[in-house]
Amino acid sequence: YLAGEQLARGYLGRPGLTAERFVADPYGPPGTRMYRTGDLVRWTGRGTVEYLGRTDHQVKIRGLRIELGEVEAVLAAGPGVGQACVVAAEGPGGLRLVGYVTPHPDGSVTGAAAPATDVLGGAAATDVLGAVDPVTDVPVLHTDALRRHAGLTLPDYMIPAALVVLAELPLTANGKVDRKALPAPEPAATAGEPGARPVTGTEVLLAGIFAELLGLDDVGLDDNFFHLGGDSILSIQLVARTRAAGVPITSKDIFRAATVRALAELVDSAAHGPGDGLRDGTGDGLRDGAGDGAAPQTATAAGPLPLTPVQRRFFETYPTDPHHYNMSVQLELAPDTDHDALIRAVTAVMARHEALRTRFTGSGATRTQHIGPASQRVPVARRDIFGVTATELAEVMDRAAAEAQASLDLTEGPVARAVLFDAGADSAPRLLLVAHHLVTDAVSLRVLLADIDSAYRQARDGEPVTVAPVRTSFAQWAARLSEHAGAGAFAAELPYWKEVLEQESTPLPLDGPGPNTVASEAEFTVELDEPETEALLRTVPAAFRVRTEDLLLTALGATLSGWTGGAGVTIDLEGHGRGELFDDLDLSRTVGWFTTVHPVRLSDPGDQPPRARVKLVGRRLRAVPNQGLGYGALRYLQREPVLVAAPTPQVVFNYLGRFDDAPGAAEGGPVRAVLPAVAQQSDRAERPHLLDITGVVIGGRFRLAIRYSSATHHEKTIAKLSGEFLRELRALLG
Repeated sequence: YLAGEQLARGYLGRPGLTAERFVADPYGPPGTRMYRTGDLVRWTGRGTVEYLGRTDHQVKIRGLRIELGEVEAVLAAGPGVGQACVVAAEGPGGLRLVGYVTPHPDGSVTGAAAPATDVLGGAAATDVLGAVDPVTDVPVLHTDALRRHAGLTLPDYMIPAALVVLAELPLTANGKVDRKALPAPEPAATAGEPGARPVTGTEVLLAGIFAELLGLDDVGLDDNFFHLGGDSILSIQLVARTRAAGVPITSKDIFRAATVRALAELVDSAAHGPGDGLRDGTGDGLRDGAGDGAAPQTATAAGPLPLTPVQRRFFETYPTDPHHYNMSVQLELAPDTDHDALIRAVTAVMARHEALRTRFTGSGATRTQHIGPASQRVPVARRDIFGVTATELAEVMDRAAAEAQASLDLTEGPVARAVLFDAGADSAPRLLLVAHHLVTDAVSLRVLLADIDSAYRQARDGEPVTVAPVRTSFAQWAARLSEHAGAGAFAAELPYWKEVLEQESTPLPLDGPGPNTVASEAEFTVELDEPETEALLRTVPAAFRVRTEDLLLTALGATLSGWTGGAGVTIDLEGHGRGELFDDLDLSRTVGWFTTVHPVRLSDPGDQPPRARVKLVGRRLRAVPNQGLGYGALRYLQREPVLVAAPTPQVVFNYLGRFDDAPGAAEGGPVRAVLPAVAQQSDRAERPHLLDITGVVIGGRFRLAIRYSSATHHEKTIAKLSGEFLRELRALLG
């Protein structure tokens, strides 16, 4: 037995399960229940428990418990189905579910739980039934449509990998289904098997890029990018890498065709027509690094440029020491790194991305930006710090980093710096990259790191350093977005944002009155272990058919609602801001600040089961128009009064995705470890939020960091809040 009221709440309400599995707990408080697992055991003479088998038909596949009776009930309720039986059997990809169904004897289309007008993933219920079989004189069931029917109720891992249609199920002498007599499925009965392998050139290429980005050894044809641990930021990198290999895809393509098979079909169909494409697996026919033929940027935009929404938000929010609000990252380098080659590589990469030469002039509504000439290079310095201890080295680097952070100048420049620290032969060198947040973001840092890795290899090998082209400059994006907003393109979104802002948000409890300044800021960090992180990134998203961010925000909503005691909390949600608003612009390799910040309502989940809670949050996130870009445009470019007057939520959340691996570390690249990007601010600046919550995956572990003011909240309060978040998240992870 597994004890716990919460466990009972999580399982009750799932189709096919009854209260017979939940019995009174004789050891706990009155009213609590225990879960009857169905395991058959016996006590041995030594006082241990010996497992004998199951008392029911529950199985465990890839770490997930499945009630076969639950799956059978869903299939049997399908249109045109008479009987259903499900077993677990060995297949090419390991243990899998195999379903057996019989047509309804009277040819009825309507099942017990599915009227004929039901929609089955785009197909009407009548599509389940085909022509009448001339031998059995009953309708033929269409298994693909039946799978879609099952998908309306069951998570992916509970949908049978193979479906077999029989005229009748074999029975034992007692009238029960003879499971041992069920025939093995034919290969044609299987769809979307985990073992299906890429074959065509496009499929092989995409599977390789999937595996490289996600840190996997192998990716199957029907593996889902997001269920393998992909996220929206990694999807941008996927676009960049596939375009560099000559395969023209967009972020929208990845979200609507997230498997290797579906994405390859989409690419081949668009490029060559249905059924054509790269069939020999050699990659022949793939275009060069120009990708889809979009012209790379060829000239710097002349004259002043408008600020983007997030840039205007910055100047309104941080009037004190605006020059000191930077993104930085430290890289631990391989001991044998060629320092001269690295400096040549960094210099070339910084010169390629023109946003790093941006200058800002004016004030208030008249403030503009412009791109400096190519002669304005980003400074790349080298500092020798030989003969210092490990403690002294940290102090020296901290002082040098602080100097670099405070030295940026928005008007005269520079707005970015690089410093190489050489501590001698006995210590690994370090590289510090600093750039003002106005010209970079987390995605931009990934672009820079990948470019530095590639450029270093060229410089080390004595080759000319060539940095891949950027197809759309930040200047082009800023001008286009301003023009688009000025034409009223986001006006239709205003009712949506008004509705979000009108919902009452319960204030956070405070331990003190403030002040809420950067000088008083502290940070509290908690982590999941590696198996839990694997569940967060892959197992549960695949099971629930959701994204990692959906799980995190579901846990956060429950945590904040429990803390405030209210019906819900409105938070600010940060996004990467690189949505494909314009089909002719490609931002996958553009360096700049694209971040979106928009309000999202998180409600008290009540007693809903975990899957229902996550699905609700996922639907709410998917309903956000243009991934939140319109909110910033309406508030900071169009100055819509209702949005301008709206108070800033007290909490901001940002999921940075995976920051696990150094580019090229396993193939002889210079970088051995990457510390995550953090924002560095002036101590005098006011903090716009009470809690700044960031999630990131580093070294195979999910890390949650809560930055807060020690003048408004005590550490023990934040520690308790962090612990509650982990408890809620672990409940979702099962």
